[in-house]
Amino acid sequence: MEEIATLREEVKSMIDAADEKTLRMMHAMLEVDSADWWNEMPEEIKSEIQESIKQADSGEGLTHEEAMKKIKNAF
Repeated sequence: MEEIATLREEVKSMIDAADEKTLRMMHAMLEVDSADWWNEMPEEIKSEIQESIKQADSGEGLTHEEAMKKIKNAF
C-alpha cells in the first residue's frame, strides 16, 4: 500500500510539472481507459467475438504455434 502512495505522489508531481500538451495527452489517455469499450462496440462485432470464443472453447481453431507452422509451410 505504501508503494501505491509513493507512486501517487510521483504522478502528482509529474502532473504539476507537465506542460499543456502533456496534460492533454494524459487526460485523453485516462478518458479512453475509463470508457467501457465493450459497451461501445457494435452488436455485430460483439456477436462475432462471442462466437469465436465458443469455437475456441470447443476446440475449433488453431493454436498460435499451429498457425505459425501452417503459414511457414505455405511459403
